[in-house]
Amino acid sequence: MVKYSAPLGFVLAAFWSVLRGQSRSLRADAARMLAGVSPSPRIENPQHIPPEGPLIVVGNHYCRPGLGVWWSVLLISHAVGQRRNEMSWVMTSEWTYPDPLRRWLLTPATRWLYTRMARTYGLVSMPPMPPQPHRVRERAMAVRRTLALMRPGEGVADPIIGLMPEGRDGEGGRLIEPPPGVGRFLLLLSRGGVPILPVGVFEREGALTASFGEPFRLEVQPGLSKGEQDQQAREQVMVAIGRLLPSRLWGVYEGQIRGEQGT
Repeated sequence: MVKYSAPLGFVLAAFWSVLRGQSRSLRADAARMLAGVSPSPRIENPQHIPPEGPLIVVGNHYCRPGLGVWWSVLLISHAVGQRRNEMSWVMTSEWTYPDPLRRWLLTPATRWLYTRMARTYGLVSMPPMPPQPHRVRERAMAVRRTLALMRPGEGVADPIIGLMPEGRDGEGGRLIEPPPGVGRFLLLLSRGGVPILPVGVFEREGALTASFGEPFRLEVQPGLSKGEQDQQAREQVMVAIGRLLPSRLWGVYEGQIRGEQGT
């Protein structure tokens, strides 16, 4: 199995920029990082990336020991950046841990680092789902910042928002269900018909691979409760991502995907 690592000099330069609050291009840094990976990462079906207009990119939270999820983020950013502008990813504002010691020691450290990384790369940091009671207001503000990026005249021209709905690792890289609320968030983001571009990230023959699907409009049946709308939206997005993955990674969505394919 390929073990992914970044050049020390690059890591130090990027960390220095983060400490100083200097802006950096995620698209450019992704290209530099991926250039040193062997075998070279692959991009499949990039023709599905719309050449213009606002866009929401959704991908799976693919990782394994020796391959952090940020490599998936870098590959998607690089692929989109070859045809479009910079992406604004929605990222967690901190890592959380089940044990009290790491929650006390490491969670504040990651919160400090991720907040500065978001400023450096123009990302939106958001408390993990479900938010702790004292973080609800902070999460609401992050949601409003993300929605503002998609509003004409308030954000950038033709904004591209990226997120990984699962928000956490699945065992063996297999798909897991996103937390409640993610579906409603995506419905808000895509309001007005903003297309959603699914991408499945996995490894094929040792190469990290990003496979893009056709953009689609997120729609839910009328008359559903908010919880049902959320569930339906989450399923639509995750099944669209799952179709692009090998069957070994379908996880909890195996039944829906096999049902669609008639297998």
